[in-house]
Amino acid sequence: MCNGEVISIRRDIDALFRGAPWPLRALATLRPFICPFEEVLKEVPARASALDIGCGQGLLLGLLARRHMIASGVGFEANPLTLGIARQMAQGQGFNTLSFIQGTTPDQVPQGPFGLVMMIDVLHHVSVKDQKSLFLAAALRVAKGGRFIYKDMAMRPLWCAWINRLHDLILARQIIHYVPFEIVQLWAHEAGLKVMRSESLRRLAYAHELLVLERPL
Repeated sequence: MCNGEVISIRRDIDALFRGAPWPLRALATLRPFICPFEEVLKEVPARASALDIGCGQGLLLGLLARRHMIASGVGFEANPLTLGIARQMAQGQGFNTLSFIQGTTPDQVPQGPFGLVMMIDVLHHVSVKDQKSLFLAAALRVAKGGRFIYKDMAMRPLWCAWINRLHDLILARQIIHYVPFEIVQLWAHEAGLKVMRSESLRRLAYAHELLVLERPL
């Protein structure tokens, strides 16, 4: 899929990482063509305080800050190298309301609460033993009336799942572990969140699952 919003997102990402090394910049600007960022953006509540779990190089928080969609943002990430890139991006763009924190365990997730919590393409990279605890840690950071946007790679169709497995094996050098979508929704219910949107999406050979949750007032 390649519509005007996808092109606009790609241009914004290119501007965010203009000073980054060419390989990273190229990968970042290609990502909107395989990840439905436009579907994530339309679910972002206006001017919320945001927490992005597994923020990587800060792409999503940078995009939201550039578009003036959030009041502030905190990125939580295990990899110190990508965190360094995120911090350089924020400093270079003058995003004083963004901060980035390193952590490797669910108990290190910033406390909040936050009006917006995001977990985008993260859970399949987490060890099986920590998947539920990280999801619940994220869910518990959602403020009353706040929103949790979860997106991850889908287990079906199988051929798409295997293409993504190969993708992550080559680029992330990691064997991934999918979580069934229905299990994630059970965890959301356990955390007291209400499902506002549940949808399967496709971008090229990549299958995605989007779940938008809210904490009742």
